[in-house]
Amino acid sequence: MNDRELSCSAGGQFMDRGRMNQNGVVQPLLTDLYQITMAYAYWKSDKTDDTAVFDLFFRNNPFHGEFTIFAGLEECLKFLDSFHYSQSDIEYLKQTLPEGIEHEFFEYLGNLTARDVTLYAIDEGTVAFPRVPIIKIEGPLIIVQLLETTLLTLVNYASLMATNAARYRMVAGKHVKLLEFGLRRAQGPDGGLSASKYSYTGTEHHHKNELSHAPHSETWSSIKPINGQPRIKLSQDVEKVTMPGNKNAYRLYSADGHALIDLLQKVSEPPPAVSQKVLCRHPFQESKRAYVIPSHVESLYKVYWKSGKICQQLPTLEQVREKVQISLKTLRNDHKRTLNPTPYKVAVSDNLYNFIHDLWLQNAPIGELS
Repeated sequence: MNDRELSCSAGGQFMDRGRMNQNGVVQPLLTDLYQITMAYAYWKSDKTDDTAVFDLFFRNNPFHGEFTIFAGLEECLKFLDSFHYSQSDIEYLKQTLPEGIEHEFFEYLGNLTARDVTLYAIDEGTVAFPRVPIIKIEGPLIIVQLLETTLLTLVNYASLMATNAARYRMVAGKHVKLLEFGLRRAQGPDGGLSASKYSYTGTEHHHKNELSHAPHSETWSSIKPINGQPRIKLSQDVEKVTMPGNKNAYRLYSADGHALIDLLQKVSEPPPAVSQKVLCRHPFQESKRAYVIPSHVESLYKVYWKSGKICQQLPTLEQVREKVQISLKTLRNDHKRTLNPTPYKVAVSDNLYNFIHDLWLQNAPIGELS
């Protein structure tokens, strides 16, 4: 098969293998050392057959705005497609990790692939909002742990640059040409290339964009169920409390075509129905709730990777850029304005709300007075 031939994916669709060349910097060793040591702890504890779900999400939008453009999905899929520890990787880990680690562990690492991983994601170029997972990873606990850092770095900067470029375009208008000089101000090992690529998706012209210093964008990953048992992270800062369980996400639209609210539900719940009243609740504030009657319901997640294959036709950069513009048009202008934008609402179903707070009470320590 040559580079331009097509390979059938698990979903019966096709992917262009000619676009699947991975950046040489992106490899399994592009990670934090503690991910390897955690993998060893799981292996040592005989947890190689444990399964888990990881959510990749963010808590705040960049640039004091109220939306984020999701980008970097194709790079994540390339990484899964090529995920494998080479012999030189194994030799390096043997020199880096503490002495006494069994040879069998390194043999185990050498046989790992992403074949048993399933990746769900929203479409690249879609407007995304805090707390709504933009990627969900299901699979063996060890493997999804080893994927975490790399997936975060692939999505973090890409989404930041696409969002920045989209904001520039909205301010400049349709007819002003924007130029990009990302290389001299690049972040990361290939930041100049990434800036050029994802700035392109966020603007309407074929011209490059001039981007100023890009701040750090906070993207997070949290572990959800392990072997079906839900997990929750507790914190005195309510904003840092995670939403446990395996979830689906839906975007509810009004009759005029604008997005009203994003709704998270447990995967066991039926999806919200058009013209049917849906109770939407704030994840943590009991009194904040409202009924929404959607004129259109969009399921946000698609299976992009399963059984070692890509399950969707990957869009071109031009198609991603078009997706950005279409998605932005679904937002009301007050969500997109640069000064004091109106926060976009993200809610949970009544079922998920009760599940979160029941699990919270089960795990929160009880104080004692004397």
